[in-house]
Amino acid sequence: MDLQITSGSFKGGELIAPASKSQSQRALIFASMASGESELINVLQSPDIFAMITACEAMGAKILCQESGRYSVTGISGYPKLCSSRINVGGSGQVLRFFPAIALCAFNEFSLFGDESVAKRRSMADLLTGLGQLGINFDYLDRVGYAPVNLKGKLSPGFVSVKGYDSQVVSALLIAASYLGGVTTIKVTEPGELPWVKLTQCWLGDQVEYSAKNTSNIYKVTGKRLHEPFSYTVPGDFSSIAYFVAVAAILGKPLKIDGLDWSQPQGDKIFIDILIKLDKNKVIEKTRSGLIVKGQMRLESNLTIDVNECIDMVTILAVIGCFANGILEITGAKVATEKESNRLLAISTELKKMGADISVKEDGLVIRGLVPIKGADCHSWQDHRVAMALTIAALGASGDSIIREAACIEKSNANFYRELNRLGVKIAVI
Repeated sequence: MDLQITSGSFKGGELIAPASKSQSQRALIFASMASGESELINVLQSPDIFAMITACEAMGAKILCQESGRYSVTGISGYPKLCSSRINVGGSGQVLRFFPAIALCAFNEFSLFGDESVAKRRSMADLLTGLGQLGINFDYLDRVGYAPVNLKGKLSPGFVSVKGYDSQVVSALLIAASYLGGVTTIKVTEPGELPWVKLTQCWLGDQVEYSAKNTSNIYKVTGKRLHEPFSYTVPGDFSSIAYFVAVAAILGKPLKIDGLDWSQPQGDKIFIDILIKLDKNKVIEKTRSGLIVKGQMRLESNLTIDVNECIDMVTILAVIGCFANGILEITGAKVATEKESNRLLAISTELKKMGADISVKEDGLVIRGLVPIKGADCHSWQDHRVAMALTIAALGASGDSIIREAACIEKSNANFYRELNRLGVKIAVI
């Protein structure tokens, strides 16, 4: 799907934050492994979620969709028994990392594969190193370090040391360890994306003891096979609302967002705090259940922002940098090169088409702001966060833009363009 975006057509208004993808994925996993029937409400509807549902059903969980976003899940009491020897994770990094760790809490043998982004960009090397230390055998079927891969065995509690710059590896091991009958100690070197690990810890409660020593994080997990069923309403997603906040603040249009829970430890929540801190005009205000944007943002002077704790925000922050008064340097973003696309390369390439002064460095970007950007013919790189960020750039540019292969946004927010259209944006399918 190729779209034409009319420059400056965003009018503002009100919206409800879409459901969190990360929390939807975790809710499905824990409900599937529980003993009894759980109820999940406001689950995000996206290809990644459907891939997780299919994978959980392959473990034996019974998942019934009662209505859109509402599921009853009958769990497997901590004993996954695969009914399929081939598991397709689609394009989901969370299913790629979380599912094999969970499935191997009991003896299973299976192959894991996914789409092109999984096979080429989403490394499994660190996760499989960890699983191997806990007794799992694996064989790469094509490229070393990447799916497709065969896995066989049953996890045993013990000691494991892994690199943690990608939080999904750590979260996968934490979740799996919580079902093993014993104590598992996870030493994480090169820790990164820590809020997302904290998100997982919140699900495990007092099963996890945490300490930091020198450059490593240590997690001590006391496992138990049986977990109680639960009822859970998935909260709004801070990652998804960031694009709407950005366009309202860039263009100075009023916006009210509800459906957020500020007590949630979602990693990208910190992105809003960053904008509030740096904006000289203070146009963003938090409310009890959301936020409001009441004017045009003004970022001045030379700024350096470490995005490691809100890594998915690197593309939209690059766009915001185009409208800042000064040089914005983004650091701590090396892991962004291993997402659905190399996001540093993707967003810099496309913003350059618009005339932006942007360059890539090893772990981030440098953007010289207030260089006028103009409409251009841009490509999404089949990456939802690139497509959404470029759409916001197009709304702030002079002249209309085209976003090629924009349907990839369904991965995290299928209603993104419908919501923008409701808020005044003129969008045409071409």
